[in-house]
Amino acid sequence: NTGVTLNCGANVISGAGTFTLSSGATLGTGSTLGITTVGNATGNIQTTTARNFNAGANYTYNGGAAQATGNGLPTPLTGNVTIANGNGTGVTLSQSTVLNTPGVCTVNNGALLTMGSAIVLSGTGTFTLSPGGTLAIGSALGITSSGANGNIQTTTRNFDAAGNYIYNGGAAQATGTGLPATLTGNVT
Repeated sequence: NTGVTLNCGANVISGAGTFTLSSGATLGTGSTLGITTVGNATGNIQTTTARNFNAGANYTYNGGAAQATGNGLPTPLTGNVTIANGNGTGVTLSQSTVLNTPGVCTVNNGALLTMGSAIVLSGTGTFTLSPGGTLAIGSALGITSSGANGNIQTTTRNFDAAGNYIYNGGAAQATGTGLPATLTGNVT
């Protein structure tokens, strides 16, 4: 329900019933597969009748191993996404995702969000890379400050000078207009 947090960690909810995450509720997932809508033995939520993940709910990725967001993360999304996985390989966006107002995607200190060159986070919401957080970006355009280009295309983009930036695309890349001019974090 709204205002309630379910932090699954490595635990599983399974059975023949229905799971429903309401708008304003929060689901913390530690599964390496993230949030999935299909497959009886995938993700933290494994109910077989139905899995309902509301676009206005909040999603926290806080596993102890590399995670994918999974095909169950709603898009477009108006809730919040928090990347809190401190594992060195972090969380990988599984598919292009639209984050609309008032939605916020935050990459916390010690956490890593990875995106291939074809994966995009877009929409009218806000993306924030917190101090000590890490963003791995595959776009040839690098980290852009505005417009519908690069991997991060949300309306509001906050790239902290104390963040860490990894350019790991499969072809030549520009650093991009969004990379802070004065950095205290690392660039790889």
